Amino acid sequence: MNALPRVVAFALASFVFAGAAGVWMRCASLGVALPAQASWENIRHAHSHTMFFSWVTPGLMAVIAFKMRQAGAVMRQIDNIILTAVLLGVASFVPFMLNGYQASIMGGKRIPLSVILSTVSMLTWYAFAWRYFKERHVLSNPARSTLNLAVAALVLSTVGAWMRGIFVATRETDRFFTDGAIHAFVTTFSLGWLFVAALGLLHQRFKTPDDPRLRWANKAIVIGLCGTWILSVAQPFVPDHLWSFGAVCTMIFGLGTFTHIGVLWKNQSARVVLIPAAAVSLIQAHAGVPGIMRWADEAHLRIPYLHTLFLLVVSVVVVQEIAGWVDKRQLQRAKKWAQGFTICAWILVIGLWPTTTLWPALLRSSFDPWIVAVSAAFPVLAIMVFVFVSPGFAGRKQPGVSCQR
Repeated sequence: MNALPRVVAFALASFVFAGAAGVWMRCASLGVALPAQASWENIRHAHSHTMFFSWVTPGLMAVIAFKMRQAGAVMRQIDNIILTAVLLGVASFVPFMLNGYQASIMGGKRIPLSVILSTVSMLTWYAFAWRYFKERHVLSNPARSTLNLAVAALVLSTVGAWMRGIFVATRETDRFFTDGAIHAFVTTFSLGWLFVAALGLLHQRFKTPDDPRLRWANKAIVIGLCGTWILSVAQPFVPDHLWSFGAVCTMIFGLGTFTHIGVLWKNQSARVVLIPAAAVSLIQAHAGVPGIMRWADEAHLRIPYLHTLFLLVVSVVVVQEIAGWVDKRQLQRAKKWAQGFTICAWILVIGLWPTTTLWPALLRSSFDPWIVAVSAAFPVLAIMVFVFVSPGFAGRKQPGVSCQR
């Protein structure tokens, strides 16, 4: 029996776990005590890291592998690879919550446990990329070419993580290099892997015909990823000529992804994802305009933007795909659940607006922290509902797969 649905069940449980931590973190502003020896900042790291490493990345991997197996690929051991990625991400939660990126004290010795677990997690990414590129021929264009870019970006993003380790070992002090390594990893991972992979899956779902515009769009994405990360580094640490290069790159990247959205726009059922995806693309295209990034940071828009990308786009795409894995008798109920999750994701993002300076002064009140905390619980509850109301989800056999690979 194919184990991918069972693996995704673990990823869904990770979403619930990390999402609950996010709710707890927001409740701190209401007087709820945080765990002993844990700071708000470290819990934020633990929350986001688990979402990245145990939910969206394994979720995307599983959906890609599922579609490839449907097309005739073997993807040997992919179930174990993805499950390992999920478990390693969850295992890093406590070290991140207690110590962040700092070393943990174990047996009187300082051991960078969170960093070690994150590094080992990246090995599962390499294993997935190896299986993907070995059998990618089963996918049709333009999904294949778009997913090729995404998986390549997943692998290349790890270079930034390795460079960060090298800079720590060599005691590099130049902030452009030390901060740049982190942002090269995070930006290439989030935009190049997560965002582009979501677009590739939409092409595969809707069987987008080959289009010359998409070939140019993918070239633009490649060019854009070369320097988009530069704009995430604090401007005082970036030479002017490199800042200009980053501004051009982020504009090119935004235009490339916006072209994908334009081609997909004819599919009306995809627009619930394409609207926030278009917002992400346009934001990237304009991020290099002088003063835009500074204004966005001063307005506290970074967190709503990140949740728009990771929740309204990537998570919704993954959820829509796995909703189709249930038994046929539960398919309509699962589709309604996917719609409900989408609504809950919008509630969370809208609930973040009281944290920004764009929230009207007339609406500000002592209830604002409650809005932020309560809205964050909706997507968690939606995932829990799916796990409990779809008992046939984890046991469904995949068409064309009769034994575990």
